[in-house]
Amino acid sequence: MIFRQKNKLGLDTYRHLDQQDYKDLVSKANAHSDSVVTQYRHLKNIGTSKKLLLQFLADQAQYKMVEIPRDITFEFTAAELEWMLRSIKDLVNHLQEDLPDGVYEYNFNRIEDFLYKCLAGAERKKWERLRRET
Repeated sequence: MIFRQKNKLGLDTYRHLDQQDYKDLVSKANAHSDSVVTQYRHLKNIGTSKKLLLQFLADQAQYKMVEIPRDITFEFTAAELEWMLRSIKDLVNHLQEDLPDGVYEYNFNRIEDFLYKCLAGAERKKWERLRRET
């Protein structure tokens, strides 16, 4: 059964996490290995759809982030961040406002904070580089 939640307009909101094919995929992954990296590779190798594979990656990455200390940092290249920012830009451009209560605000606030941090960091890096060059 697919869980549907009412949005602000009283319409059903579809949730990918509650699709039976996604639940089956997670079960298949868990049966294959205890390592989520190995699970991902297996799911990719067997031709899992991009939508389900991305949902699996997003879920597992978020779950893993909860398990580590909050002050741990990660390194990304400027190109990797630019690619992610392009994806976020596309998602924000198509983000519907009539999501279930709290979902729109939660996502908007997280995306806004992340984008601001990227913008401020990029500007800071630019000025640091210019100072070194002069």
